[in-house]
Amino acid sequence: MRSVPRHDLAQEYVDLLTGVNAQVVHVRPRTGGADGNLPVLCQRVDYIKSLEQQGVGVFRNACRSAEGDRCEFYDSCDYIAQFIDPDFESDRSNVVRIFVHNYLALRRNPLQDNPSLVVIDESFYSAMVKDHDLSFKDVREQLRSDRHPELGNEVIKSLVSAEPLLETLRGLNVRLGHLDEINLIPAGTAFDGVRSTALSGRSGGSTQGVSALVRQLKSELRQREVTHPQSIFLHADKDGNDVVRVCSRSELQFETSTPVLMLDATADAKLIDGFFDQDIDLKRIDIKQNAIITQVYDRTGSKKFWEGKSAPIEELVTVLNTWADFGEKPLCIGNKPLIERLQAHPNISPKVVFMNFVGLRGSNAAEECSVVFITGRNEPQSIEVDHKARALFWDDDIPLQHDEFGNNQNLPLELRGFLTSERFEGGTQGVETRAFSDSRIEAVHQQMREAESIQAIARLRLVHNKQRKRVFILSNVPLEVPIDQLVKFDDLMPDRLEYEFLKAGNIPLTAVGLAKLRPDLATNQKNAKKMLQRSKLSIAQDYKEHSQDRLEELKQLTVIPTLQRFGIIIVEFKAKNNGRTRTHQHLFMIDEELLTDEKGAFVRSTVSNIPIDDWTALLEKSWGPIKITHVGWLLGGQEAIYTL
Repeated sequence: MRSVPRHDLAQEYVDLLTGVNAQVVHVRPRTGGADGNLPVLCQRVDYIKSLEQQGVGVFRNACRSAEGDRCEFYDSCDYIAQFIDPDFESDRSNVVRIFVHNYLALRRNPLQDNPSLVVIDESFYSAMVKDHDLSFKDVREQLRSDRHPELGNEVIKSLVSAEPLLETLRGLNVRLGHLDEINLIPAGTAFDGVRSTALSGRSGGSTQGVSALVRQLKSELRQREVTHPQSIFLHADKDGNDVVRVCSRSELQFETSTPVLMLDATADAKLIDGFFDQDIDLKRIDIKQNAIITQVYDRTGSKKFWEGKSAPIEELVTVLNTWADFGEKPLCIGNKPLIERLQAHPNISPKVVFMNFVGLRGSNAAEECSVVFITGRNEPQSIEVDHKARALFWDDDIPLQHDEFGNNQNLPLELRGFLTSERFEGGTQGVETRAFSDSRIEAVHQQMREAESIQAIARLRLVHNKQRKRVFILSNVPLEVPIDQLVKFDDLMPDRLEYEFLKAGNIPLTAVGLAKLRPDLATNQKNAKKMLQRSKLSIAQDYKEHSQDRLEELKQLTVIPTLQRFGIIIVEFKAKNNGRTRTHQHLFMIDEELLTDEKGAFVRSTVSNIPIDDWTALLEKSWGPIKITHVGWLLGGQEAIYTL
């Protein structure tokens, strides 16, 4: 049995395992899935959906009863066929069933044996924790039995008055067995193997929520020394109405002795331990990702920042388009509202690929992209993180320590250092970031925030790519990846001069030259001087002061997408202008000839075809006769060495 985050990944595995000595089955839901993107497998789908909506178990009430009665389509049902093992006399007697994570929490139907091995791919805990919000009306009407007809009302009274709920229930002589007497199955529900029309009745959302409330009450009442429940409390919904919130943790539906292999680059032992009784053997495998990683240090990259009026949307579009214009395939990842805003932008290049946070785990859809811009971070509301932690850790021996974050209060600040690569220049760098005081709640926080950024980086599939790719993290939250550069946010945005250089392949670096050769950019020397002073390309004027070993040393030129395939050469020459001979500088871009070894890896190469004659002819068209005094190599995407 293999468990993956989404159905599209399950199908990918089916395709990849074609030809193995096993029957590979992508287990799909009966009804076509929540989004309706999967085939409908049940021939009585309307009836089945109504059972699900009312919180009624489907298999025993619609497929096959405990007495052996069957649905009229049982023998030809595509859903049932997924769980029929092959004839063990056949060549493919092994079965690999691929489920999405939600199935880990679902009770197996009678057709399913306990798996001999479970492989869980990527984080599964989010599918195993649920928050249910129940109205006071639902609690009063459904949380009741003949023995305790006012149980729901008593629960609400205790929560509203902040009285110790568990102590109150014990005082009312509510026992664990009494809670089993609460019947949440709608009256008249019985096995029906023929009906295809939907049932009418209450929504299953409240039924499932009350069922979770009963389970949590039973579990919390077992904690004899506890008076206030950790997982049941009042909460204000989006409309500001008080509801009863229940935070629950599902149990894995396979035997504890079953071998389990988890594959997750961002796994956290604190989160995994809550689901397994046995000890977890956590193995760390360090890998080298072939990428240059640049991160900003002056922006939090919050959702609020990108939704604000001052958000640099136009600048970001320009950056993405610049990479696309020069033959790269950029990927942009961010929160859904920002991604939708960028996708709808009238000027965005069709070559840019977009993905949302959260829904990207395991996807190979962007492996052909050469650069990724992670626009900010996936930052859930603090209260939602706290509640997910309650679902996971409510029964810990040491109670959770909850921070105050109401009334616009922020989480405490914590100083964290950046993990840096051997290419990073400078000492230890760090930044203050918001973090929960309790390490268990912070583990949930990091799984939702930092881990999603790490997963976003992995979409470029950086381990086996031959060409070094680029990663730009537009948030200052430190991640568990070595970064090569720390820059200001504005340094990632191309200025006009830089963009024109990328477009034309050459640009003057003196005010006289810019006004003379590019009057479309600067009509006079005064304007040209100001443009050069504002441009990041002005650093090239001091090229003699820079080491030529690595391209990362010229940190301000980080936006140039062609650095992986091109070198940058500065030509210094003398020319007359208005009767005076002066020294001028001009920047050129040159193709690199990259060589590979027998393994396909890039190696140092020597380039001897610098087109000096062509450059001289280009310059003399505007300057007249020139005399080149120096040719300096500035940058090379693969540390190539240039010779004349």
